[in-house]
Amino acid sequence: DTNTPATVSGIDSASGVTTGKLHTCALLLDGSVTCWGYNLFGQLGTGQNTGPDACGSWPCSTVPLDVTGINNAIAVAGGGHHACALLADGSVKCWGYNGSGQLGTGENAGPEDCNSYACSKTPVDVSGINTAVAITAGSNHSCAILSDGTVKCWGYNGNGELGNGTYDNSYTPVSAGGINTAVAIDGGFRHTCVLLSDGAIKCWGYNVQGELGNGTTDTSFSPVSVSGINNAVSIVAGSFHTCALLSNGAVKCWGENSNGQLGSDYTGPESCDASPSVPCSRTPIAVSGINNAIAIAAGYDNTCALISGGTVKCWGPNLGGQLGNGTTVGSFTPVTVNGINNASAIDAGGTACAVLSDGAVKCWGSNGPSGMLGIGTTEGPETCIFPPANILNPPIEGTC
Repeated sequence: DTNTPATVSGIDSASGVTTGKLHTCALLLDGSVTCWGYNLFGQLGTGQNTGPDACGSWPCSTVPLDVTGINNAIAVAGGGHHACALLADGSVKCWGYNGSGQLGTGENAGPEDCNSYACSKTPVDVSGINTAVAITAGSNHSCAILSDGTVKCWGYNGNGELGNGTYDNSYTPVSAGGINTAVAIDGGFRHTCVLLSDGAIKCWGYNVQGELGNGTTDTSFSPVSVSGINNAVSIVAGSFHTCALLSNGAVKCWGENSNGQLGSDYTGPESCDASPSVPCSRTPIAVSGINNAIAIAAGYDNTCALISGGTVKCWGPNLGGQLGNGTTVGSFTPVTVNGINNASAIDAGGTACAVLSDGAVKCWGSNGPSGMLGIGTTEGPETCIFPPANILNPPIEGTC
């Protein structure tokens, strides 16, 4: 791990980057996609799930590898243990874990076997999608916006994250109810949100921490309106929080706030009904000191903003260095990522990454044990203290 940005090996023509749970992918200018990190489920898309490196006992690659057969991608999205690419012809291909049907092939039993798990080690076509204009990959589900402004989702639906009025998984795309003006979309751990053409936002799925932003903690299997947002230009979903970039460069967030991921405080302003209860906000609140953002990204419990001029600011927990400011001290207000002054795109998931104006990619935060920083190793020059697996175990010291 590293708590300051490190340059990903061998990338000099990136146009976008996406971070999954334990893997990372970059979209290149020539339409190809390259991925690195954990590969047990074939989520690197190389045709194998056996390395080429070993990260502890896990198969991985510590440097980027080309995804097989992708040469006309215009967007890429990383999920829990899968990834998807939007192609120039409006079709979508996905690869990696398929245990909940998140690859959209019509089944959850293959098409291949990865250590007794359903998977595809190479990209496969999502059934019936040929007019997509945007995609997202959540933890165990995927979605696409179609050219007519409607939304289709597929995969796990136990919390209503497909938005089709049921809690039934679907292995092929189903329509999210009542959405016909969507322009942007993002999937979180158990929820999904869309930006509408009028600047409003609708969300659906899990809501115990208030991540749907409608003033309640009621989970919803159909879209509900986020309170008080009518001028959004971008939307991102983390594990249990959500954020919107507004047209004036400000950022508002809602949902869980136990680690300061809403960018205002650690203590609320409310308490939500998780067990045990957690500080949260059920409606959007302003991130402190951000008024000139041009893009945003939400990780599991950290959040980042790309600032006009090319710098990046992040907030939330920092035990693994995910704020990129050279410390492991968390911050509930935005802090500047070290050494980034020419970023053109950002993303945050298990780690955080920025595409630079020269086409290079820099990442910071967690690198072990999956090599998701793409620097050719799972080691780092620093020491970070990671939280214990449970309250009976001590904190874990590791390199970062």
